[in-house]
Amino acid sequence: MKKIKITSYSNNDMQYKLLFEGFPDATLLIEEDSIIDCNKAAVELYGLTSKEELIGLKTYELHSKDDESKSYYKERDEKMLKIALELGNHRFEEICHIKNGRNLNVEIILNSLPIKNRKLISAIVRDITENKEKEKSIDSLIFKDYLTGLYNKRFFTEYLKKELIRIANKKENLAVLFMDLDGFKKINDNLGHENGDKVLQIVADELKEIIGELGIVARFGGDEFLITIPKIKSSKYVLNIAQKIVEIFKQAFIFDTHVFYISTSIGIAMYPSGGTDAETLIKNADMAMYKAKETSGSKIEFYSSDLNEKISNQFVLENNLWFALDKNELFLQYQPIIDIEKNEIIAAEVLLRWDNDKLGLIPPDKFIPIAEESNLIVPIGQWILKTACYQNKMWQDIGLKPITIAVNISVKQLEQEDFPELVEEILNETRLDPQYLELEITESISAKNIEDIIKILKKLSNLGVKLSIDDFGTGYSSLGQLKKLFIDKLKIDKSFVNDINEDLDNTAIVSTIIAMANILNLKVVAEGIETQNQLSFLKENSCHMGQGYLFSRPLDGDAFEELLKRKK
Repeated sequence: MKKIKITSYSNNDMQYKLLFEGFPDATLLIEEDSIIDCNKAAVELYGLTSKEELIGLKTYELHSKDDESKSYYKERDEKMLKIALELGNHRFEEICHIKNGRNLNVEIILNSLPIKNRKLISAIVRDITENKEKEKSIDSLIFKDYLTGLYNKRFFTEYLKKELIRIANKKENLAVLFMDLDGFKKINDNLGHENGDKVLQIVADELKEIIGELGIVARFGGDEFLITIPKIKSSKYVLNIAQKIVEIFKQAFIFDTHVFYISTSIGIAMYPSGGTDAETLIKNADMAMYKAKETSGSKIEFYSSDLNEKISNQFVLENNLWFALDKNELFLQYQPIIDIEKNEIIAAEVLLRWDNDKLGLIPPDKFIPIAEESNLIVPIGQWILKTACYQNKMWQDIGLKPITIAVNISVKQLEQEDFPELVEEILNETRLDPQYLELEITESISAKNIEDIIKILKKLSNLGVKLSIDDFGTGYSSLGQLKKLFIDKLKIDKSFVNDINEDLDNTAIVSTIIAMANILNLKVVAEGIETQNQLSFLKENSCHMGQGYLFSRPLDGDAFEELLKRKK
């Protein structure tokens, strides 16, 4: 290819040439699509040693890395040069691949030069890589989550708004996924926030890998994540992606000596059926996620219009629960706990029930979480404790054999500084001997306040009250922690008992818990016994006590009293 050079200069041309050579920014002189001259700064910018390496090149050869991209850049440069000739100037930015392998962000300013009736164009090329890096840093602070490196809620919302504008007049679908880590607070409370942060980072990395170029992932806040997927083919396509996310949580998380599983709840809102604006899509995906939370394990739920009615129902439940105590709608049932060896009733677990005059009998799993969230569990818990103690004392007063009454205690009750004094006051008021009261506490006691709770438990133990861990095996207890909690008894969660001799892992867990408890001189209660086969296994493995439908379903006070009389 013939190289074109300007070799003869007038005085004005010489001044122009000196200015051209001394210009601090890289400058190219272009005719048609060929570089016909350049200054020293351009040679340095492109990582070359002489002007001859630039002069004669086609402009697109500066940008393309391979033959495949040449046609794109050739067409692009033709358009840019044409615009500059027509308008007089044109500015654009691009990534430039220089000889040493580095990529530079450059700003290119094209100016038409009417010299000697030739269609010449000067191209000033400025390295803006440092500025771009600063912009990225600023954008990262504004739009990125500092912990996970994911986008944040602000960016996600703006991105979603733009996507919705883009597809407004197109026949395109879009999905918003709202996901939450079930029980994540327990990890923070029991294993510490540092390990909780590690879980969030692991989940974030897994989500980025699954979603990739399909859409974007953001951390909404806490343990909540948002995903949007444009150009979706069908709801089944989105469901397949959600199921891949669920697969993440089938593997155990291992930190130090702790091995645990967590699950996720995912709500999905589809555009346009689940909303036509960003706020509505996010809200409805969130609503669907809470619907998914109603069942245990990792669940996926699509938004539907009847979910609005569901949320309204929860609001009604909470409003009615505020008046349930005053209206005497709450009542207690008692499920016998049996000495497995002697086949005798030695205790009873107290179970709360609610019968509303308009809503009817409401399942505990519907209203107890609401009581927890609204702090109503504190006054309701006090009522349960007092009522159960009065009932137990009454059975003793009519000559029935004394048994222990086991009352579930919320963590929120344990966080009340005066809780031991309250228990002592109730025992004095009801005249029940403390040895016949057992307080069942959840295994997931808050590690954040563990020292304060240990002090509470010590005071309760000093009163003579028995303490047990409920649903053992589902949380994060360690042997070291059990020794500190003044525990007398472990209750094996029914999910393990149900699978005895059917699931080898759960069967091994049950026998291990019993053996561990015996070493620590702790009594063991197996919950949810329903078959003779389960009972035989527990008996063979030296489990002390059991409860479940094999012995009796929960009974009201009168029916339980009759059962005690028959057993007597």
